Amino acid sequence: LSCCGDVLVADDAGVQKIVADFLGPYRMTLPPPTIEDLAGVKPATISLTVLNGSGIPGIGKKLAEQLRALGYVVKTVGNADSFGYDATQILDRSTVALAAERLRSDVKLPGAEIVAAPATPPATTDLTIIAGRDYATALAAASPVPTGSPKM
Repeated sequence: LSCCGDVLVADDAGVQKIVADFLGPYRMTLPPPTIEDLAGVKPATISLTVLNGSGIPGIGKKLAEQLRALGYVVKTVGNADSFGYDATQILDRSTVALAAERLRSDVKLPGAEIVAAPATPPATTDLTIIAGRDYATALAAASPVPTGSPKM
């Protein structure tokens, strides 16, 4: 049966491709959270898995110690699926708003990538942080290096 003429169906994928060709890919940008916003997220309410993806022995353990000292609940420490992570990644499956942003702020790595992680299989922690080489570099830069023999 035909009663009303032709129907046009928009090709959303095609429209996005044309726009991306002219303007670049569309990304929704939100303003960064304020210090007050992040202060409202309490580390004691966030459970973590800490993984070493840097390939440098002990980096995962050092990161876990740092995060425990800040009040985070670190449940698991181990090695990532590879040691090829140049940048630290935060896998977010938390229901706590801004939890991943708070973690990124506390590790002082603004370049750490936050990735939405699937909730399946059921995760045992809110966030997983994979320490990359950038964390190892930042850690080395923050550690004082002796510059000579101690004076007596």
